[in-house]
Amino acid sequence: MAEVSHRTIRYCIQKGLIKPPIRRGRWSFYDSNALEKLREIGRLRAEGKSFTQIREHLKSQIPEEWLIYKIKPWLEIRLRRDPHEPLQKKVEEIAKLISLAEDVLRKE
Repeated sequence: MAEVSHRTIRYCIQKGLIKPPIRRGRWSFYDSNALEKLREIGRLRAEGKSFTQIREHLKSQIPEEWLIYKIKPWLEIRLRRDPHEPLQKKVEEIAKLISLAEDVLRKE
């Protein structure tokens, strides 16, 4: 067990510090990564750290990961994966940029 309160767990999920559990009926299952993070959060809370400090601490420990999307043979988009920002939001921003680029090309 991670030895943190249910309230802390819900807060951590809400703030994106851990992934929501897989639910099976009345049971919730967390992966080993989430349990490890919860243990770390519990330890840092016991040291008197605020959730802002904990968030920064956890963020600094995430290795940078890039997603690469090949659009055309001569065009690719690289996105830095950010666990605190949904990928869908980035996809929507890219769609807007593509639309703007198409408008510019049509005018030429």
